[in-house]
Amino acid sequence: MLRVLGGVGVFMHSPSAASVAGLRRQYGDVDFCGLGRQAPDIARLALSLGYEPNRRFNALHGRQRLMFVDPRTGCHVDIFLDRCHMCHDIDLRKRLHLDPPTLTPADLMLTKLQIVQLNKKDIQDVAALLLDHALGPGPDEIDGSYLAGVCSVDWGLHHTVSKNVQAIIGWLGDLGLDCLQASTVEERVAALLKLLADTPKTLKWKARATIGERLPWYELPEDPTRGDRREQG
Repeated sequence: MLRVLGGVGVFMHSPSAASVAGLRRQYGDVDFCGLGRQAPDIARLALSLGYEPNRRFNALHGRQRLMFVDPRTGCHVDIFLDRCHMCHDIDLRKRLHLDPPTLTPADLMLTKLQIVQLNKKDIQDVAALLLDHALGPGPDEIDGSYLAGVCSVDWGLHHTVSKNVQAIIGWLGDLGLDCLQASTVEERVAALLKLLADTPKTLKWKARATIGERLPWYELPEDPTRGDRREQG
């Protein structure tokens, strides 16, 4: 079981990633998420397709993540196992079956919004998702209640996601959206921020909130083959 995430997952789910000029971008790699218990089968599949493993990385981190490269094209393939762990930890084990061959729009968005230092590619991807998918529980909607629920138990994740959602508005002028498109994104940003604010928080969340930014609330993992993980996906 493998599901596409990252920029390619957004491209597969959101037509605007191709049709809106300001949202088009290059894709240098492909990210997947699979089940940790299937890691040996995933590795065998990658080898059978001609991909070369990053042996050192896989030996050190193979319980959480596998990395391969296509020697013909140079395309990198990253496979997260059970969780998408970058700046925060997103458990996807119970989400992989919901919307094949990608993650759901909400999960695609959450795995983007957990990145503390968003770059323009991340902004383009999030904007494409917001433009093409209304908030709601439907199969082709962004399940904002689920997203806010995940954030309601983790103050650090909530803090990062909230800041990133707010930052989307400041980027709209650089993305070449027309007035109707920009208005659609703004409305959905406002609705998502309301959900994030209104969803009841756990005691653990409230306790961590009293500390705030005085202690680090995220990690900045690095990619050994391409430098900062923020440049990926």
